Amino acid sequence: MRSGTEAMQAIAAFGAACAALKKSAAADMQAMAALRDELVRRIGEVPDAEVLGFGEAPHIVSLSVPGLRSQGLINCLQDHEIYVSAGSACAKGHRSHVLSALGCSNAQIDGAIRVSFSRDNVPSDVDAFLTALRESIDLLRGGRH
Repeated sequence: MRSGTEAMQAIAAFGAACAALKKSAAADMQAMAALRDELVRRIGEVPDAEVLGFGEAPHIVSLSVPGLRSQGLINCLQDHEIYVSAGSACAKGHRSHVLSALGCSNAQIDGAIRVSFSRDNVPSDVDAFLTALRESIDLLRGGRH
């Protein structure tokens, strides 16, 4: 391909992918929002875990376990093949100014994880996450729960 020549096959493929996704996007968003809502509703089942923010994103929940470090939670959850992120998306590697602005304490921010759902998640994934989170907290606290 020479400079200035568009990659027509890639453009056409991207257009076809967008058209296919458009057919299921609304239902996918609704399903992710239902999973998010279920996790938020049930987080009280896990001692010391709390929801930090509940925004408009249909697929994201920000949680914290104050007194634990998010990286420890991430490592333990990975052992259960559950992959989450630390803090907030805008503060990779730094204490989140967004969570600070929401009034979160340093302990909440340091123990913050971000759970993201996708169109591939199912309701039993919420159960698996809550079980793994409970076990991770227990492990990190030395089995004192």
